[in-house]
Amino acid sequence: MSSLPKFAAALALLGALGAGPLHAAGAEIELKPPKDHYFNGCGIWPRMRCAGADLRGIDLSARNLAGADLRGADLRGANLSLANLAGANLDGADLSGANLSKVNAPATSFKGARFVGANLENARLMRSDLSHADFTRANLEVARGMYAWFVGATFVEANLQEAKFNSANFANATMRDNVLRFTIFPGAFFEGCTGCPEGW
Repeated sequence: MSSLPKFAAALALLGALGAGPLHAAGAEIELKPPKDHYFNGCGIWPRMRCAGADLRGIDLSARNLAGADLRGADLRGANLSLANLAGANLDGADLSGANLSKVNAPATSFKGARFVGANLENARLMRSDLSHADFTRANLEVARGMYAWFVGATFVEANLQEAKFNSANFANATMRDNVLRFTIFPGAFFEGCTGCPEGW
């Protein structure tokens, strides 16, 4: 019996273990993750490198994207509900209209990101950097932003009901016409902030 079938099976196994593209008898064997792990040529997995990618409307709900590089990515209308973005970089990303409900994003960088009309209900943003982010008409109800940086951020007509901003930094931020029912800011820093609540 020919040993070729066994050899091909061995090559496939090596590829599954991460050996990458392999060659057998001059033919390249493409070993890629399932198609649903790609979107517009961008691999979807932890520590993905997709800076500037067009990911509009993508469904990334409950995906593990820890450490991902999504700087400047277009994520308008994307579904990131329950996704893990811990330690990821989304500086300058456009998340307008995106669903980030219950997203896990501690120690994540969102500097200059746009969250216009986005849903961040129950989002976990502890110790993240959201400096100069735009939260116009965003929903941050019950969000947790403890020790997060919102330096120069914009909150206009946003829902911050029951959100927790313990020891957060709102220096030079702008707040106007927001829902602040039961929102708490113990230990928060407000120097230079326009419209920030007083008495904390």
